[in-house]
Amino acid sequence: MRIESFGWLGLVAACAPSVPATLPDPNADVGLGEVALMVWTTRSPEGLLGHARQSQSSKVNPNCKVVEGTAHFTATDQHLVMVSEQAVELEAGAGVSGMSADARVNRATHVAFDVRVTGYLELFPKETKYVPGSGCCQGGAVSDSCGESYVTRLIRGSGKVVHLQKLGASAGVEAGDLVRARGGTTYRRLNETSFVDAFFAYQLEPLQSLCSRVAPGEEIETLAVDAPDNCWVQAYLTDGRREAQSFRVPDVALCKKLAEHHCSSRQQLAGCTASFASAGQAAPIALFEAAPPAPAEAAAPSDEATAPR
Repeated sequence: MRIESFGWLGLVAACAPSVPATLPDPNADVGLGEVALMVWTTRSPEGLLGHARQSQSSKVNPNCKVVEGTAHFTATDQHLVMVSEQAVELEAGAGVSGMSADARVNRATHVAFDVRVTGYLELFPKETKYVPGSGCCQGGAVSDSCGESYVTRLIRGSGKVVHLQKLGASAGVEAGDLVRARGGTTYRRLNETSFVDAFFAYQLEPLQSLCSRVAPGEEIETLAVDAPDNCWVQAYLTDGRREAQSFRVPDVALCKKLAEHHCSSRQQLAGCTASFASAGQAAPIALFEAAPPAPAEAAAPSDEATAPR
């Protein structure tokens, strides 16, 4: 499960990581770019950094790596408190091993993060290379198989996340669950979780800007397909066994030479056949103008050599 954020909508500095009683105004856009907040944090960049979002979805596709390069970690020390309106996507079995998605998150309209940011793991544009196997760029534009953006930066830190439900003016909520934000908005606190030294958000960049720079010949990976064999030879042995082999050769002459070598090197050869395909049609070829050479045998001693002296 992942929560999608279209911009960081609130940001304040504080002294220690704890969700304050009064949250930032959720409508205050501070222009930090398109950032997605993760409900389930992770300590691994695999399946995220350099990957494109799914088409018709806000999720990152872990099987679609669109750029590759050396990841650089930049340490920092920032304390962020942010509130963001969310589009929550829940699936059956969402979450990670040993955890399940809280049903109350399904009612969340906003999420508040109170995080001590410790660093950024990012791919520098000048050091990244487009992956043709992704198939995300076609004709200088984004293909239908990929979403409109890809992950260029992961944000790491420790802190808390609170899921909130926006309330109407007449909603009755117990005082302990009531959270107010600057600007007059009130929320119901649904749940609160904490995380330590993990990636909790990622920054997205438009895929179109990448595709516009990819050369036409580098957009899609060219698959190398080996040509099929066109020369076949079978050696029949006196013990009833058959030994077959095939080759890819430019002409019938080389096919004949390889076939004769294959058969003449066999002991107890009873017969040999070969065929060569040209223009898609296979035809037998004649082997050995004379009988194939018999395996060399030790010469019997002559009478002169055995006569007594």
